[in-house]
Amino acid sequence: IAAGLVLALLCPALLWCAVYGITPLVRGGYALMATGTTILVSTGWLYSAWSRQALPGPVDTRSQLQKSAFLLSRQANLMRTAPLCCAPIFIGTALVATWIYQQRSAAEAYVLWALVAAAWLIVSVSGISSGTKLDERRARMEQLLSDLT
Repeated sequence: IAAGLVLALLCPALLWCAVYGITPLVRGGYALMATGTTILVSTGWLYSAWSRQALPGPVDTRSQLQKSAFLLSRQANLMRTAPLCCAPIFIGTALVATWIYQQRSAAEAYVLWALVAAAWLIVSVSGISSGTKLDERRARMEQLLSDLT
């Protein structure tokens, strides 16, 4: 629901800013942010769908463990690529900071660039950490599978 709300509220606003931005640099930045937001929401939907598919069902234990291990592998890969999926948002914000640097204030631009870099670093570390945790769960599932045979 939250992802749908973000897509419904944020993307139209970003697209409006992309169309009516002050300069081509700002319009490009907002267009990248809209693209990144759409990609991020789509990958969030994929992650949620895979989480629901991994829930236990009315099948035998072995096939359920195989399915769960496979879906955990997909989720881990998705989490490790989170920085790439979010890249358009951060690059778009950096472009807006470049415009601020050119037209307004260097100090404000440096603050925005630092915030963008810190946010991207946090997303990267968080994605890698989550991917590692999911891989550990997948390894435990595969160990259970090997114990069953």
